[in-house]
Amino acid sequence: MKSFEDRDWKENFRMSKSTFLYICNALRNCIEKQDTSFRKAISIEKRVAITLWTLATSCECRTVSHLFGVGRSTVCFIGTETCNAIVKVLMPLYIKIPSKHEMRRIVDGFETKW
Repeated sequence: MKSFEDRDWKENFRMSKSTFLYICNALRNCIEKQDTSFRKAISIEKRVAITLWTLATSCECRTVSHLFGVGRSTVCFIGTETCNAIVKVLMPLYIKIPSKHEMRRIVDGFETKW
């Protein structure tokens, strides 16, 4: 990933490198792990990359595990954990669920127009 050009980022992750780094920083507190005496933690960047690669392509977990050098179950776990963090951290910033009153107004407007 370090050698990717801007074109490579968009082709493989469906976003620019700056957007990728923004997502990494936004999710850092939720999914970053600490090294232990048994093993070195998978970096936040690798975690987000694994998730985005899985979502952006039709690759199986087995293929993604080979591409990133981690186990299949690790790919599945990281994907679930990262998607949950995206919903928790980023969804409230970018997706607004209308209140009951707002929804009624939207439906009424739609029915009037169509």
